[in-house]
Amino acid sequence: VYTVMSVIVAAPLIIYLALQPAVDLRFQMLTDSITAARNGDFAPVLTTTVQTLGMFVWQGDPQWHYNVANTPVFDPLTSVLFLAGLFIAVWRWRRLPYAFYLIWLLVSLIPGMLSAPAPHPRSSRR
Repeated sequence: VYTVMSVIVAAPLIIYLALQPAVDLRFQMLTDSITAARNGDFAPVLTTTVQTLGMFVWQGDPQWHYNVANTPVFDPLTSVLFLAGLFIAVWRWRRLPYAFYLIWLLVSLIPGMLSAPAPHPRSSRR
């Protein structure tokens, strides 16, 4: 029922955008790296993936309206704790809670990895 209702609700927008692609300029901007990958150029997707993964400890989003510009999500101490937790989860990936954490983290980062500009850290620091 949930899937059917989702399709019913989203169908008009999807059909409209398919028939009028010039209407949603922002959507086109976000999907440029996906379009490049479909054409065989994986550099934009790799760039946004590295930027998205680095947002936690290295450099955050350059756009000030998402966070303090270029500030990583975690401070140095929290970055160490995050990386330690990530290492432990990878080490114990065969246990269900750790596997779930890794899958959840990866799936939640996919939109940022596939869209430009990256990253989009939506942290609680605002």
